[in-house]
Amino acid sequence: MEINKKSKIASTYEELYGGKTFVVTGSASGIGAETSRVLRAKRAKVIGVDRNETEHVDKFYKTDLSDPFSIDALIKALVYCSFNYCM
Repeated sequence: MEINKKSKIASTYEELYGGKTFVVTGSASGIGAETSRVLRAKRAKVIGVDRNETEHVDKFYKTDLSDPFSIDALIKALVYCSFNYCM
C-alpha cells in the first residue's frame, strides 16, 4: 500500500513540474542550487541566474542582480528565448 502512495505522489510531481520552465535566481549555491536540483529531478527545465556559473541547470545566464544593466540584459535574453527555443 505504501508503494502505491509514493508512486502516486511521484507522478503528481511530474504532472505539476514536468515540461515546465522555471527561472531560479542564485542557482549556483544555497537555496537556489537546491531548488534547481529538485526541480530538475521532477523533470522541470531550469534557467539558472547567478554571478557564478553552475552546471545543474538546463540554461545559465551570468547576471549580477545588483546591476540594472545586467538585469536588463537578462530580461532581453529571457524574452528572446520565450519566442525562440533556446534550451
